[in-house]
Amino acid sequence: MLAGELYEVVLQAQEDVQLVVPPSKAMLAEGTYAGVLRLRIPAAGRYRIALDSGAWMDVVDAGSVINSSEFSGALTCTKPAKIVLYDLPQNATLYLQLTGSASDRVRVSVVPHNDAQ
Repeated sequence: MLAGELYEVVLQAQEDVQLVVPPSKAMLAEGTYAGVLRLRIPAAGRYRIALDSGAWMDVVDAGSVINSSEFSGALTCTKPAKIVLYDLPQNATLYLQLTGSASDRVRVSVVPHNDAQ
C-alpha cells in the first residue's frame, strides 16, 4: 500500500486473519472482519490514515504498535468516519492492521498530514 492513494480493501472474517500483533484494544471478534496491509512510507513524518468505517486500526513496526498522535471520528458523519494521525518512520516495514469491522469492505487512505489539511 503506497501513501497518497485511496484503496478499497476486502476484509476477511476476523477469526481467519493472521494478525501481526494482538489488537491494542480488546474487541469482539465474532462476526467481525479484519485485514493486514503492508505500508510503504516514502518519507518520515506525520501521516493521516483515514477509514470510511469504524474498524479499529493499529500501525505495527517491528512487532510493536505505534502510538497515534491524534484521533477523530464519528460514525454518523459523512466519510471519512475515522481519521488517525501517526508519526511514521521512513523505509520501515510497517503493517496497518484493521480489526473489529462490521463490514467486509473498507476504503483506506494514507497521506502526509500536511497534504491532508
